[in-house]
Amino acid sequence: MATLFVDKIDPQSGTSLTIGSSGDTVALGSGVVQSNLNNPSFLAYKSSQQTISNNTTTKVTFDTELFDSNNTFADSRFTPGVAGKYLMTAVVSMTNHPSGAYVGIYPYKNGSSLYSELTYNGTSGDADTRVSATLIVDLNTTDYLEIYTRQNAGQNENTRSSYEVRFMAQRIGS
Repeated sequence: MATLFVDKIDPQSGTSLTIGSSGDTVALGSGVVQSNLNNPSFLAYKSSQQTISNNTTTKVTFDTELFDSNNTFADSRFTPGVAGKYLMTAVVSMTNHPSGAYVGIYPYKNGSSLYSELTYNGTSGDADTRVSATLIVDLNTTDYLEIYTRQNAGQNENTRSSYEVRFMAQRIGS
């Protein structure tokens, strides 16, 4: 094995740099920065409240992006375009939720619920109630993730807004 010492390697204009042949394993030394390792990634949130009907599972609409590294988030749906393992987190908060009632969050993959998380308002009166979900999920290039919520206040309830209702994901590996 030979060692090559250089200060900088640049690809030709209009091309990308390839190290190794297809199927080769390339070991990177300590201190090597791998750009785009955690991409695609995004963070989206609601700029205003959304009304959620009583006992109705409803898609949460996210209308503001803080960032979207690869333009993979659109219409409240994340479609990665790059296969891999993704860390996904979502939060839904309700305003003045009644005592004893729950708020649920349901991450969906390709139109089917992956699982649910519920948070009950355990106070003696109305209170803002928040539920969150975090999971690692395998996605291929065309899989998609969406967030749904449900509440049982006995009436319509409004979500909160801004970062209190958010959805984010990032690639963490292959």
